[in-house]
Amino acid sequence: MGIRRPAVTVTVAAAAALIGAFTVPLAGDTAFAREGATTVREDFDGDGYQDLAVAAPAARVGGHPWAGYVAISYGSAAGLAPARTTIITQDTPGVPGTSGDNHGLGYALIPRDLDGDGLTDLAVVTTNTGRRTTSAVP
Repeated sequence: MGIRRPAVTVTVAAAAALIGAFTVPLAGDTAFAREGATTVREDFDGDGYQDLAVAAPAARVGGHPWAGYVAISYGSAAGLAPARTTIITQDTPGVPGTSGDNHGLGYALIPRDLDGDGLTDLAVVTTNTGRRTTSAVP
């Protein structure tokens, strides 16, 4: 059994294959970004190679300050593959909401197997003008 930590939960909006609302504990392997960027290294696509998720919550998106985005670069036998980088904003199809001022997408990144398929999913927190919400990124 692991170390017991107090759990803080946030509502998770379903994206991609996840349907409904549930809570994700914000303890343990949660990466937070303040004014800079934060990173998480996990195998998100199940190919056996480590992938890299980088959040930039203070980034300007579509003219909106602090809208934020997450970039995911997928790994390969040769390392990270820049050609396989995906940029995710709140304007990305399947991601709840739309980019807006002070949304701070990527405020925290939470790597977990959210749907029980054995693969690591990525929950992405947005400050959304003071109300923290998260979305799972496929």
